[in-house]
Amino acid sequence: LLVLDEPTSGVGVLARARLWDTIRDVAEAGGGVLVTTHHLEEAEQCDRLVMLSAGKVVAAGSLDDVIGGRTAVEIAATDPGAVLAALDRAGITAAVTGRRVRVGETGRTAVEQALTDARITARLEVVPATLEEAFVARVSR
Repeated sequence: LLVLDEPTSGVGVLARARLWDTIRDVAEAGGGVLVTTHHLEEAEQCDRLVMLSAGKVVAAGSLDDVIGGRTAVEIAATDPGAVLAALDRAGITAAVTGRRVRVGETGRTAVEQALTDARITARLEVVPATLEEAFVARVSR
């Protein structure tokens, strides 16, 4: 059994990738691996997850189980700043990633209405939620 507590804390990008390759190799060889991490994008690589908040289990299972069918809306527009401002005026929390804006849990209809009200043309796509978005949705209820 390999027990790792925050194994990539303070580790560079390349060393981090090599470390996760090693962790996967151990698991694929039949070894048990227990990892604690605050990096939810790393936790997405695990076969089974247990999510804790304030010392209590808020979700457990496979990645699909924990995400639970949640979705997000990804918005592509020429001016992500204008999209972000329109969503903010509508009380919708969003994040900018590159030239895209991402909204979790709010739903496409509310996003479309906010953009229509602001006279913004954009392409919207409903996509699977990330583990981080699922965690935020679970603990902010």
